[in-house]
Amino acid sequence: MNHRLGALLLAALLATGEEVPVTVAPTPPAPLPSLLFKASGGMSLSLSPARPSEAKGVELRYEDIRLETEILHYQMATLPGAARPVLGSADLLGGPDGRVLIDTSATRLERVAFRGLLRPQTVAVRRVESDPARPKIVGFRLACSEVGDVQGLIATAHGPRQILLWAERVVLDLEAEVDPASSTGMSVPRLVTMHLYGAAATPAGDERLALVIVMIQPVPAAEAIAERQWSGTGWALRRSADWMSLEFDETGALVGYKAGNKGEYAEQPGQGLILRRGPASVPVIGK
Repeated sequence: MNHRLGALLLAALLATGEEVPVTVAPTPPAPLPSLLFKASGGMSLSLSPARPSEAKGVELRYEDIRLETEILHYQMATLPGAARPVLGSADLLGGPDGRVLIDTSATRLERVAFRGLLRPQTVAVRRVESDPARPKIVGFRLACSEVGDVQGLIATAHGPRQILLWAERVVLDLEAEVDPASSTGMSVPRLVTMHLYGAAATPAGDERLALVIVMIQPVPAAEAIAERQWSGTGWALRRSADWMSLEFDETGALVGYKAGNKGEYAEQPGQGLILRRGPASVPVIGK
């Protein structure tokens, strides 16, 4: 079953001619990004809160953001202040190659904090309980399992930089504002924090720490692997730890990080792009 939702086009208005008074029209609002949803394996919709809806062979395009997964289970739930039910939870399970695809590398949307590629095995999306002190804010947490290598672009005080990551698990905290006028009941969510976790020790080996490397100059995708660049000379800074939390502001810029006490930190002269903020305490989401 195929669905095409909200494809909007902006018409251009042209005026020509000599000695004709020109009236400057108000700037029209920017068009909404197009949204495409396809479920090549069919869908099963449920109206019961106790039973999730299911879609198979899912391809989702929002503007130039791509998401692909083999199986999608999701449930809608009411949200105070929203005109219609909002996503309450979702579970994404693998793809044709056993991986979920989340690709934001080509997006032109403002405030997208991370423009890159994630290939987790599963993604669990959960709406978090509202904060009474911020009643208009709705939060979501995306827990990605068996992630591995990640690479993309982030905004820093030195301009856009390529970032290379390795993590066993990645947890993304997102926030949106309740918007009764929106077709989704809320604004486009923004990334607040990216939590990275290494792999626990196994009988066959030691604990594997999560890695973060910010490059001075970008390297090709084939070379954009954290372990490969760790011992090189092209990095601006590098950090390893059992857990790390990268923090982003409302413009999508990286503004700081927190990390565990394991691992190491190093930066090249004049390349301090990440500043420690607050005590190095394990986030509430835990390990």
